[in-house]
Amino acid sequence: MQKHHNVQPEDRPITLPWEIQPLAYGTTRPSPWSPVEVAGLDGARLRALRESPFARNLLGGDRFARFWFCDMRRLSLFLILMRESPWLRGEWGCFAMATLASRSKMSIARIYQVLCLGKGTGDFLCHRDSRDGRMILLEPSPAAQQAFEALIAQFFSALSLFLHRIDPLPRLTPEERREAYVDSIDTLHALLGRAALDDRQMGSTSFLVAMLDLWLHSPVPAPDFVRREASRLRVTQATMRNVLHRAERAGLIERSLRMLRLTPAAEQQTAAVVASIMSELSALHARTEARLRHASPADDATATGPARRSAANRLDEPVASVA
Repeated sequence: MQKHHNVQPEDRPITLPWEIQPLAYGTTRPSPWSPVEVAGLDGARLRALRESPFARNLLGGDRFARFWFCDMRRLSLFLILMRESPWLRGEWGCFAMATLASRSKMSIARIYQVLCLGKGTGDFLCHRDSRDGRMILLEPSPAAQQAFEALIAQFFSALSLFLHRIDPLPRLTPEERREAYVDSIDTLHALLGRAALDDRQMGSTSFLVAMLDLWLHSPVPAPDFVRREASRLRVTQATMRNVLHRAERAGLIERSLRMLRLTPAAEQQTAAVVASIMSELSALHARTEARLRHASPADDATATGPARRSAANRLDEPVASVA
């Protein structure tokens, strides 16, 4: 078995494959080798969020999640398709395959392959547009709609617990809930857009989640970390060792005897990324809470799904059927 020890870091700046956005508030400078407090968010709450049902579902809770959620490029594509579907927006839209490829950071050939698989499994219903035979109409199946609503519900539940706030989603009216769905998709897609998902070495879900887990738990014995992460991320231990090898070559992690930890520079960058993400998710939660001022108890009882959007209230960027 090949072992990676004493790997020399590459001679280039140490950077995480994620664009860091300026924060709306200050952050506490992290101390090396300990779960840091980021903008008042302690490590225990971050670890609880990492272990939430939302995180478990996102990393492959069932067959649907394993295909659409645990790969962040496919998740990005799924969010695009759901946002612009007639189920959510109330009307068909149109865009080219090149647009899908650019926004999800996949090749056009890969987009076609994923869509064909989604059609074959029945996740998306597909048929030719009667108005133009060159157009393919895509609509999420009832199972896809249910999976999306369950994911967003778990997301708000976990985020509310993290922020010590009441979950606003169940109390929204159908129209408010539809608006919250669109806002959530836009926020999550913007966050995914800052990750270098097209970087085959450092942009994979396994790599990014492993760096997050190492930041939350380091220092940790290397064999234990490999075994635990391989099980949690549903990859082989060989794959996880390769992830750590790439991180070590990039100067993101270092070893001390049997212990594994992020380097000080990587830890500070990870803290900045997490703070940036949580800042935007907190703002999303606040915007969703603000919608409750229009809610009434009678409306809450009928909030079972997104309302249809009228043609007079169009989105700025039409999308949903694929050319």
